[in-house]
Amino acid sequence: MMDVTLLTKKELKELLITYQAEINKIDEKSIYSLSYYYYDEGSKRHQIVDLMKDIRNEIIYREDDEKREKYRSMRERDPLKYGKKRLLLLLRK
Repeated sequence: MMDVTLLTKKELKELLITYQAEINKIDEKSIYSLSYYYYDEGSKRHQIVDLMKDIRNEIIYREDDEKREKYRSMRERDPLKYGKKRLLLLLRK
């Protein structure tokens, strides 16, 4: 299996498109014998589908991380810069 955490989000989306095309090719093939399909093509398709699920989950996790980073408060982003003012206000009281 491929480690999807090492790729960028753009590369992951390109991989999804590539794997979907491979699945479409497998689905378009005519089935000559069921045993051949289930043991060769079916197992290959199953592996690709599992890999696509991992890629989709990784994309979702990255988008969640980006949203979390975007909407964090300024004090959480840079506690030294924005935390000093708060500390000084507390010390004055």
